[in-house]
Amino acid sequence: MKIWELAKKDCLAGMKYKDIATKYGVSVNTVKSWKSRHSWIRDASTKKSMHPKSKKVAPKIVDELDENIELTKKQKWFCLYYLQQFNSTWAY
Repeated sequence: MKIWELAKKDCLAGMKYKDIATKYGVSVNTVKSWKSRHSWIRDASTKKSMHPKSKKVAPKIVDELDENIELTKKQKWFCLYYLQQFNSTWAY
């Protein structure tokens, strides 16, 4: 059995690259290159995913905008877009 095949078994068993390199007398970079060259895949740990941020406009403010008769339709749309992005250039 070749060295990289033995190293693969150790890697898949959860051994660190540094320990594998020391065990077989090679550099850590050699172990990493074997991993990429021979497509070793460790048990993937579950990635911590963030909850998606939902962009919601507060209903209270939307109701106030609808009730406001002093603003034109264009001004109301500007306010709504600004509340979504907080970017006045984008809101135009």
